[in-house]
Amino acid sequence: MSSATVPSRRACRKSSPTGAFAKKKKVAEPRAPPTLTNTPLSHKDFHGKTGVVYNVTKSAVGVIIYKQVGNRYIEKRVNLRVEHVRLSRSREEFIVRVKTNAEKKRKAKEEGTTVFLKRQADKPREARTISAKDNKPESFAPIAYDTHI
Repeated sequence: MSSATVPSRRACRKSSPTGAFAKKKKVAEPRAPPTLTNTPLSHKDFHGKTGVVYNVTKSAVGVIIYKQVGNRYIEKRVNLRVEHVRLSRSREEFIVRVKTNAEKKRKAKEEGTTVFLKRQADKPREARTISAKDNKPESFAPIAYDTHI
């Protein structure tokens, strides 16, 4: 059999259903897609919870999810079909911020300046005066609830 007819591992990884989860330690969350109506889903406690991929097979993904039981959290290892899992977007903002901070650091080092990279809370709005000359005061009251259809 020639190497041209056998797909490479990378090509298989991209075309396989578990291709998006090919690496362990990716952040994933179980969900119930509305198109799949008659398939068994993960337990309701795990829907929408964020977990970490620990195992990948050809048609399923193992996810570690922390479940609150009483006053503690228990690590649950759940094996889910690929249709019932999606990659979590919870870390996207953090990763973008890390990249932009690295770029700012590099530019500051070239220029020989310092740069402040910590996130800042929004400052209070500045004081302003509203003129009543152009803005006529309005008085309003709630609309009475009407039960007639």
